Amino acid sequence: MLIVTVLYMLFPLFVLPHAQRTLVAASGKASYVPLDLRPGFSPDQAWEALDALGETGRQQYRFMEMVMDVVYPLTYGLFFAFLIVFLFQLVGGRLGKMTAVAWLPLVGMVADWLENFGIIQLIDAFPARADGWARFAAAAGQAKWFFSGVALLYIMVGLGAWGWKVIKQRP
Repeated sequence: MLIVTVLYMLFPLFVLPHAQRTLVAASGKASYVPLDLRPGFSPDQAWEALDALGETGRQQYRFMEMVMDVVYPLTYGLFFAFLIVFLFQLVGGRLGKMTAVAWLPLVGMVADWLENFGIIQLIDAFPARADGWARFAAAAGQAKWFFSGVALLYIMVGLGAWGWKVIKQRP
């Protein structure tokens, strides 16, 4: 659990900001948002986002999707799953028996990988349009956000229930 936690923390603190700076520099737009950080996108928006990166930027994005964005979903999926199980078992009672919801972040992780696969297909097809892959990647991305969001809600429920348990146990 400690290794997964450390790896998970490295990404938002160091790896992802560097990746974002790289794509912003490639696009020349201070407000550039990669496809996998958007809550959804159309085939036109996908093509425009990839076009803005230029050839070098697209290859950098492809590398990020194939390397960093394979490891990051694994770390956040495992971290959130372990955290849900830990919190729910710590609280006990009904929540202690609901640890099956720990699968939610793992489903989000798989959806993230599918989204990455779709984005890689878009990059490889560029400059040709691959509207089917754009729809696939967007749908997988929406599934990623949904399952990850629900997992975060369960984490908040676990934290709240644990806090309530601690307050109730005070003399």
